[in-house]
Amino acid sequence: MNIFNEVALQGLIKNRTRTVVTIIGVALAAALFTGVAAFAVSLQDYMVRGAEGKYGSWHLEVFQADTSFAEQQAGNSKVAQAVSFENIGYAILEGGQNADKPYLFLAGFHEDTFSVLPVNLLYGRLPENSGEVLVSSHVENNGGVKFSVGDTLTLPVGERQTDGRVLSQHDPFQGSEETLAATEVKTYTVVGICQRPAFEMRSAPGYTLITKADGSTPAESQTVFLALKEPAQSRSFAKNSLVGCVYTQNDDVLRFLGASDDTLSPLRPFEGCGRRNPRLLPDYAGVYRNRSGKCANRRLLASRRSAAACGQRGFGGDSYDFIR
Repeated sequence: MNIFNEVALQGLIKNRTRTVVTIIGVALAAALFTGVAAFAVSLQDYMVRGAEGKYGSWHLEVFQADTSFAEQQAGNSKVAQAVSFENIGYAILEGGQNADKPYLFLAGFHEDTFSVLPVNLLYGRLPENSGEVLVSSHVENNGGVKFSVGDTLTLPVGERQTDGRVLSQHDPFQGSEETLAATEVKTYTVVGICQRPAFEMRSAPGYTLITKADGSTPAESQTVFLALKEPAQSRSFAKNSLVGCVYTQNDDVLRFLGASDDTLSPLRPFEGCGRRNPRLLPDYAGVYRNRSGKCANRRLLASRRSAAACGQRGFGGDSYDFIR
């Protein structure tokens, strides 16, 4: 033992009270540090689980994808889970009171879709086949049309189009510039009423009705939800794997994982340029179209000149088709 160790040991022995107090202080500091770290991790996990329970446990949503795309992503080594619902089509909501939301949108859920997209039943039950439907309470609260369990709906269903382009739920209602071409008549029985699905944007032109996907005649268009193994890589994944796709991130979940650069008050374009009461569209921020590996953010367009952005038909011009 060298001289320094001997002097230190003698000091500890002679000042036993100070030694004991020092040991207790170190132990308390270590316990406090551990407790704070455990609290932070637990709080983050609580926030993530809460957000997933409200908005869904997905990280990327891809609009208007085909069946082959969904199957391809399910086999991607970077994807933990890929689920989808069929975009069956739109039908006119007879008697609707919201001029900006004149349609019913039919979504055909697969069995595994319910595990990723939360559906909050108010009463009734979930649909068990392609002839049953779950109606959002938003239809009555916002659209002024009431449906009850047991009602039978006969709906001429088709696609929204403008200038030969098929529109989806992320394209707001464009008035006389769009048409609805009904291709078939479908009959459904209402089996339940649910809260407005979180994946339905406030700006969506159709109230979501959920039914079971018909496995015998699958729809050509699908909305695909991807849960990644590494959520922090969602942007790089989208840049490399979603070229040419219209997609959005689940920032409500990614925010608590530290994997989103979105803020709680993002810049947003306005709906209703030329109308008396334009209003902010919170759902437009963060929807992208990936072209040749480059992502364009609608917020950039809005931050430059919101009036010019609104002046473009359908909130999208030649350079920014499908971007929000």
